[in-house]
Amino acid sequence: MRIAILAFPRVQLLDVAGPADVFAEASRQLGKPRAYQVQVISTEEGMLKSSNGLRLAVDATVATHRGSIDTLLVAGSPNIEEVAIDVALHDWLRHQSRTVRRYGSVCTGAFVLAAAGLLDGKRVATHWNSTARLAAAYPKTCVEADSIYVKDGRLFTSAGVTAGMDLALAMVEE
Repeated sequence: MRIAILAFPRVQLLDVAGPADVFAEASRQLGKPRAYQVQVISTEEGMLKSSNGLRLAVDATVATHRGSIDTLLVAGSPNIEEVAIDVALHDWLRHQSRTVRRYGSVCTGAFVLAAAGLLDGKRVATHWNSTARLAAAYPKTCVEADSIYVKDGRLFTSAGVTAGMDLALAMVEE
């Protein structure tokens, strides 16, 4: 299964690395090194500087990505508002949400999905410090403030950065 994690400049690195490590370890435990193939897709080419200053290499961009995706996760960022306003990204996410088996977000990545209209009428989780802001900005979204992660149909969302690993574990279990 191809797992795509959407990243961008100033991404919260743990939102990418935590789930990626869960899927990699699941492949190892299964004895199938390629059971889960994690790919980082970005809004920009090259190296991304994360919110903590470390750099992350990307495999493709939303413009250059080819092939099918089983699971798409949107990572979060302390500067998520800068990403959430990208209209071209909204179009890409809406298209992908119709073709992937499941999609979701880690931490504040929920704001990007909400801005694309993909959380309307859905139950979701996000970082505890952002739940009120998400609920106020996107009133059609049902924010569950005390949840570690929430599954609503094909949509999976998690609270803070380490909850992204719990989310990925739930996806592996499923």
